[in-house]
Amino acid sequence: MEERRKQEGTTKMVYLVRHAESTHNVYAASHPHDDPLHWDARISPLGHTQVEQLREKVKSIQVDLIVCSPMSRAIQTMLGGFKDKIDQGVPVVIHPLCREAIENACDIGRPAAELLADFAQLDFSQIASTPVWWFVPPALAHTINEKNYQEVFESSRWHEPPESIAERVSAFKAWLLDQPQNRIAVVSHSTFLRDLLGAKEKMENCHVEPMPLQAGEPMPSQQNT
Repeated sequence: MEERRKQEGTTKMVYLVRHAESTHNVYAASHPHDDPLHWDARISPLGHTQVEQLREKVKSIQVDLIVCSPMSRAIQTMLGGFKDKIDQGVPVVIHPLCREAIENACDIGRPAAELLADFAQLDFSQIASTPVWWFVPPALAHTINEKNYQEVFESSRWHEPPESIAERVSAFKAWLLDQPQNRIAVVSHSTFLRDLLGAKEKMENCHVEPMPLQAGEPMPSQQNT
């Protein structure tokens, strides 16, 4: 009972970071209703500049854990923006709960083996046993696999429903609270971070938003009821 009281009284500081500008972001700025099929979109030339600016921005932030979405644009942002922290030995966890909600091909991930080929220094054990670790409608769950996932998305096109995103937000908050570290950076995506914060607007690329998190606090969905 005493340990539970201590845990509930501890406030964690979570630093939320949206990934740098991606190639999909560039295309969407002038073609908002089209999907250029930039599968697991990487960051743009401007995105690389934003990452360097992020690296300077977070120098004064103390973190004990870095959590990152398995999407490539988030990983690129994390590896560059938090390079100094990683070099100092701050551990990194690649976690699928903070992935982006699916709207376009850029939000479709890649199997762990492909990600490991590009980012060999990272641990993808959280997704290694589930090749298709992003949201798939239940009706397609037995059809899709690591070889046909792009073809299936092009032919079926789906969005992740709000209730699925809300479940991930709640599960991710619970996971954060369960970690022993109290100063945590999270590199994620606009829709997921908006819902995690319970905000109305999406964050800008490479924006850093501090979010106090305490056990026992209601989730955004609970606050709005």
